[in-house]
Amino acid sequence: VRELEAELDAEQKKHAEALKGVRKHERRVKELAYQAEEDRKNLARMQDLVDKLQSKVKSYKRQFEEAEQQANTNLAKYRKAQHELDDAEERADMAETQANKLRARTRDALGPKVRSGRGIALCAGGLWGLTGSTAHSAIPFSSAQGVTA
Repeated sequence: VRELEAELDAEQKKHAEALKGVRKHERRVKELAYQAEEDRKNLARMQDLVDKLQSKVKSYKRQFEEAEQQANTNLAKYRKAQHELDDAEERADMAETQANKLRARTRDALGPKVRSGRGIALCAGGLWGLTGSTAHSAIPFSSAQGVTA
């Protein structure tokens, strides 16, 4: 009888340890299942963030391309305006040179008749009274004031 009781106690201890091991493994399975569920949720959140970031990247890329296109357009406009300005300055310089030559010829042609920058100039359009030193100050002789002959 004692042997059977000892055997029974040993079997009960083995059974208790086996139950303890089963509970331990069940807890571990539950923990792993919970962790797997959390990982799945995190993965879904991360994928959503990745999609949003990719959308932002596409938007920024499109904005960059539009800005680059606008910058190229503005640069072309600037270069055109600069070219036109250079041409206008060149024409202004040529016109000023031509006006200076014309004034010099007029002065040489009139000689002593011109006093104090005023006088009469003969040109293709007729007689002109010169009232100053610039081409803009020439007025038709009929309305010239302060003209000396």
